[in-house]
Amino acid sequence: MLCPLLPLGAAAALLFPGSARAQAPANQPSVTVLRLHGSNTVGAELVGNLLQEFLAQEGWRAIRRVPTEDPDVYSVQGQPPGRDAVAAVEVAARGTNTGWSGLERNLCDIAMASRRVNEAEAQRLIDLGDMQSPACEHVVALDGLAIFVNPANPVTSLTRSQARDLFTGKIKDWSELTTELSGPINIYARDDKSGTYDSFKAMVLGTEKLAGYARRFEDSRALSDAVAADRQAIGFAGLPFVRSTKALAVADGGAALLPTAFTVRTEDYPLSRRLFLYTAAAPANVLAVKFVRFAKSDAAQRIVAATGFVDQVAQAVAASQVVAPIAPKPSAEAQAVRTEYERLVAGAERIAMNIRFRSGALEVDNKANADLERLTRLVGTPGMRGRRVILVGFSDNRGGPEVNQRVSEERARAVARQLEQRGLKVELARGLGAEFPVASNDTADGREKNRRVEIWVRG
Repeated sequence: MLCPLLPLGAAAALLFPGSARAQAPANQPSVTVLRLHGSNTVGAELVGNLLQEFLAQEGWRAIRRVPTEDPDVYSVQGQPPGRDAVAAVEVAARGTNTGWSGLERNLCDIAMASRRVNEAEAQRLIDLGDMQSPACEHVVALDGLAIFVNPANPVTSLTRSQARDLFTGKIKDWSELTTELSGPINIYARDDKSGTYDSFKAMVLGTEKLAGYARRFEDSRALSDAVAADRQAIGFAGLPFVRSTKALAVADGGAALLPTAFTVRTEDYPLSRRLFLYTAAAPANVLAVKFVRFAKSDAAQRIVAATGFVDQVAQAVAASQVVAPIAPKPSAEAQAVRTEYERLVAGAERIAMNIRFRSGALEVDNKANADLERLTRLVGTPGMRGRRVILVGFSDNRGGPEVNQRVSEERARAVARQLEQRGLKVELARGLGAEFPVASNDTADGREKNRRVEIWVRG
């Protein structure tokens, strides 16, 4: 049995490098071998579920989740192989911003985040590496930031601008949106430490402020349950927390889409988002490296889906189940492009992912690198062998029509080159310019969603 009086970190170092000693219950000493701090969305259930399977694969025994008096802090404990001592992984899910400070102050090995690190935060952490690089930034799951109401509310959809006006208090009564309900709108929102709230600010509020009378919540489950109990309420949270409420379809420059597994997996749903793990470029703790690698595996992605988030496993979807892009202002040119689009994908199946790019570049983003590997594995399965790949590129509207068409085609060809290097046969790579945005081109987030390459398979 390891002695609980060893200096801080000494006992843990006997098990794994880079770990620290934890507070343990009486008669059950434990050492902390890995620490994850940050997003409540990522940490509340998902990370705990992933850790239990990961530690089992590592050969741990008697694995269990142990709560603390703080509902946002728990540990996953067990006995590592060949050891009698109980070891623990610490999870503190108090909000995305606490993950950045945890990395900066060496209080954690992995930061959990429900939004991407921004430039200022990345600069603060520069001593650990480039936080926006593939070595540091790891997409663990996808989520749809759902806007939801009480099930008795007759409203079924909103535009992004209507959502902004609702949550900033410009729209104050339900009668402004429907003839079937009247009365004041009760706004429920996450707290300021939450990455979910940061995402909502970026995607919905913009430069405007949340209404001062909004009721704030630290926990998404409590927020959802409060909306379900209040006929006048509206709120937002991650997709797994819709629970007993009614999710609304959201439109932003295209068709109004519900947050479903398909629309979130392709990231076409206007309020879709990525959930992240961040590490140092060269983590001192070997378990941090192993856990991040596991979290991106297909086995872990099945746990992502079981937890209620959207996994990143590549899968084909029949064209009849796909909502075709819609030009916001139909024109003769747009109709011609739509006809060409329908011709290109006729008889094909859509792969439920989009390849997206870094701004102003032909370089795919960090998630796309992993997605190309997932696609390669999918097309290599017995049921998919021999299928031919069709790539359709789209751009934002920052340039003229000729420039946008050229850029969209260059991106489709860039993806084709990467797939061909992996041994996949690409039948066609075409660009269709900026005619069919899935999001508004008025925001950086919307333009990022519009810079995409769709993947279809035929044969």
